[in-house]
Amino acid sequence: CSSKTGPSSSAGRNTDRRGNHPMEIVWLGHEACHTPGHVGGKAAHLSRLAAGYPVPPGFCLTAASDYEVLRQPGAPAHSTLRDAYHQLGDRCGVVSPSVAVRSSAIDEDGSQTSFAGLHDTLLNVVGHESVTEAILQCWGSVRSETCCMMRLSAPPAPRLPTNYTARANPSPSNFPS
Repeated sequence: CSSKTGPSSSAGRNTDRRGNHPMEIVWLGHEACHTPGHVGGKAAHLSRLAAGYPVPPGFCLTAASDYEVLRQPGAPAHSTLRDAYHQLGDRCGVVSPSVAVRSSAIDEDGSQTSFAGLHDTLLNVVGHESVTEAILQCWGSVRSETCCMMRLSAPPAPRLPTNYTARANPSPSNFPS
């Protein structure tokens, strides 16, 4: 069971020594985050909702992102992720926002498959180092025995990358009644 990743050509990324774009980040509510093939169904739907309604701010790592670079200390992807986390804090009005890190895989849910609850979700994650660790943990859950068995029994998907959304945990003030 594997997760393919590749280079990206959109904004919100850094390049590695070879000129690849290993980490692409898009923000909920922005047009670049509205396409399920780019960010997965859950993130795309949440992004469309955020474009017109009060939804806690958040960002998404795209399907084109190479999560393996997060295992390399000092890789440019770390500064991309750190910068996005700090921007999220600015948008929330706090230095270190508590976030939820969850998957929104391209093949996670569809008309013929449902992976609901199979990928890890981490709540109340604070600090960009902890967000990096949470993303790697979620990414690892894609290769769990249960997920691999589901993918083997499901109809072929066009691709299997997984992307992650870091979203500020909502408080009552985020959702006015």
